[in-house]
Amino acid sequence: MAGRTQRLGGLSGTSTKTERFEVSASAVNSSRRPNLDFDVRHRFVANYIWELPVGRGRRFGANMPSELNYVVGNWQISGITTISSGTWYTVTDANGNFANSDGQQRPNAVLGQNPNGKPCVPGTFFNTCAFVDPPLGSFGNVGQNTVQGPGVQNWDLSLLKEIPFAEKRRLQFRAEFFNIANHANFLFAKPGPQNGNNSTVFGTPTFGYVTAARAPRLVQFGMKFYF
Repeated sequence: MAGRTQRLGGLSGTSTKTERFEVSASAVNSSRRPNLDFDVRHRFVANYIWELPVGRGRRFGANMPSELNYVVGNWQISGITTISSGTWYTVTDANGNFANSDGQQRPNAVLGQNPNGKPCVPGTFFNTCAFVDPPLGSFGNVGQNTVQGPGVQNWDLSLLKEIPFAEKRRLQFRAEFFNIANHANFLFAKPGPQNGNNSTVFGTPTFGYVTAARAPRLVQFGMKFYF
């Protein structure tokens, strides 16, 4: 993980970048080292605050009338940007109980097919042709967490304005925008147990498709009076 803080005039910000590889502890001494459910390989987070240099006592409009300063002075822009890769999922098989057991059935991996490669079916998120039903009497050889889910790209922004009335009294107005770009951050399914996620269950109609998304753009306004 690497972090960096910068200040330039009225602009300040902090950014962190994380690259990691998480494997199951039970497989550390094995040749099979599956990805963990919460393994996020790449994650970048930046936060920033910009005090706009406009208004009384600032670079632009330092001597502007008080009435005009109430409108154009003392504005602040801040935000948080998050960009990360997706977490990992295990593909199971719903076509039959080929192993005739009470355990979870998995399909077989198709030799030469990368499950995270180019999708073979239009509209799907991963390569669904990388899986096939196993022969009778077997559990299937697909490993744990071999499919990487959708990543996240999110921009939150806030606009703040303060209007001073006296030495200790001021009015603060806030406008906050969550996912301001209205970027579609897809999910295989709504949050819940993975076993209820048919996007990663081979043999279901939604296998390979994203069927949900994180919250769209949300906007809220607020006002505070300090005294």
